[in-house]
Amino acid sequence: MSEERAKNRWPGWAPHVAVALLGVLFVCLAVNQIADFDFWWLLSTGRYVAENGIPRTDVFSFASEGRPWVELRWLFCLGLYGAVSLLGYAGANAIKVGLLALLAWISAKTPTRLPLVGGIALGSLSLLAISPRMILRPELASYLLFALFLFLLVRSRRTSPKTLLWLPLFQVVWVNAHTIFVMGPLLVGAFLAAGLWEWAKNRDDESVKERLRYGTFALIGCLLAALVNPYGAGSYAFAWQIFGEMRHSLYANSIAELRGPFELGLGFVSIRAFLALVVVVALLTLATLRRTDLFLLLVALAMGYVSFSSVRNIPFFVLAAFPLGIHGIQQIAAGSRLHDLLHRLRYPVAGAAVLVSLYYSWAYATNREQVKEALPNLFGLGLA
Repeated sequence: MSEERAKNRWPGWAPHVAVALLGVLFVCLAVNQIADFDFWWLLSTGRYVAENGIPRTDVFSFASEGRPWVELRWLFCLGLYGAVSLLGYAGANAIKVGLLALLAWISAKTPTRLPLVGGIALGSLSLLAISPRMILRPELASYLLFALFLFLLVRSRRTSPKTLLWLPLFQVVWVNAHTIFVMGPLLVGAFLAAGLWEWAKNRDDESVKERLRYGTFALIGCLLAALVNPYGAGSYAFAWQIFGEMRHSLYANSIAELRGPFELGLGFVSIRAFLALVVVVALLTLATLRRTDLFLLLVALAMGYVSFSSVRNIPFFVLAAFPLGIHGIQQIAAGSRLHDLLHRLRYPVAGAAVLVSLYYSWAYATNREQVKEALPNLFGLGLA
């Protein structure tokens, strides 16, 4: 090994420590008590489904009793009720932590290769950005399925496009677990749009044609699969109704999670981390714009738009921005004029990421950050 190469290597223990500290940060953020008011409605809905079947009319609200009730989250609610019945509140919350770990693993596996420093730096920002949403709610199902769709779509370009035929099956789960199931077909649509751009530049590329063919099958399959639910085509009508209500009604003005990040201000570490991630990924993308991943860019732009409209959507931006940022780092490392700058920054960036992980692990494990931001989800697994 040359002297220069030996000088530039990490000490043998350093990568393990850095990754372990990122894992500690994940645990300190993901292990939080159940404090959400919606939890009890979701749990009661799950109990009702277990005892009476899928609801058709409202049975819980005095003012709305007997009115039509479309509950596309019934599968999540049933699973929640089963988990609480078998394992208690802490056990159900522990399952949530496991599902969040699975989400992180899928996201880390989406890029071709995960550079150590880039993965730690973007990973720490990503965890902090989504920290308020690491709670036991139906959105967790959408986060997992969004990440899984993204993983399969990205990987299909390097393996077999036939893997896209699995997407309609996961779409059936999505439409019965959460209202924003429409993101599935939209992701496939973005994949096809990027593929059409590639085909327009090189119409003789058979691999692009094959991806477009199977992508089209997947899109049609997902659109049809979204009808496989107790309410049939009503799922689309309900999703559109909810979208309109959340944007132009009392909900949007009175519920904090439906506000934009600038409305809430920079007093929240999650908002600061989100904005930092936006800036970093934007700079990496601009530096490698001619070689960027168009599919990931389209998804990140769309999710960035909805995230700036409502902070509850920030995890979707994070899930798209993480692999896009990693792609930018890979392109710079492969021979960009910025390669030397990236090389010189790796130790300061890694050190900063480690310090961030250490500080916020301590701040969240001791509840200092939650108290400072008036957040109800204190560190722990049981009820708040």
